[in-house]
Amino acid sequence: NQLTQAGIEIVGYRGLKADWECLDVALSGCREMAIKNVTVELSHAKFVAVVVDQLGLPEATGDSLKQALFNKDLSKFDSLIAPLKQSDFGDFLQEWPWLFGDFDQVMEVVDRLPEIPALQPIISDLQSTAQFINEMYPDDTVTVDLSIPSPQQYYTGMAFRGFTEQSADYLFSGGRYD
Repeated sequence: NQLTQAGIEIVGYRGLKADWECLDVALSGCREMAIKNVTVELSHAKFVAVVVDQLGLPEATGDSLKQALFNKDLSKFDSLIAPLKQSDFGDFLQEWPWLFGDFDQVMEVVDRLPEIPALQPIISDLQSTAQFINEMYPDDTVTVDLSIPSPQQYYTGMAFRGFTEQSADYLFSGGRYD
C-alpha cells in the first residue's frame, strides 16, 4: 500500500494569511472533489507548553503533566494537578483533558484561565482562523483540540487537520513551522 499525497509550503511569510492560504487550498480542493461537510480541527503547538509554564511546577513534574494529558492518563493527571486544585488554574486543569470539540465551547473554558500574556496571540490566532473558515466555508465545521501534542515536533504555531464522515482518517493536515 502506498499513500499518495500532495503538499503545499509557503516560505518566508510569517503572518496568518499564509496559514489561511493553506487552509483555503485544502478546503477549496475538497469542494472541487465534491467533499462536503468537512470538519477542520485546529490546535496550536505552543498552547500546552505556555499553560504548563505558568503553573510553577518543577520541570520534571511539568513534563509528566504534559505526558499524562497527551496520553489521557487521567489518574496520573489528577494526582499531578491535585496540589493546584485551589489555585487560579484549578477549574481549568480539571477540564483540560476534555478540552476538545466545539470551538466556542472550548474557548469558553479557555476564557476562564487567568490572564497569560503569552497565550493571547495563540488564542487570537485560533479565533481569527475559526472566523476565517466560518466566513469562507460556512457549511464546514471548526473544532479545536487544546489537549494534544503538536502533530509534528517541528511545528511552532497553529496546526490543523480536516475530516469528513466519509473517511476514517483525515483528508488533510498541516501546520506552521518557522
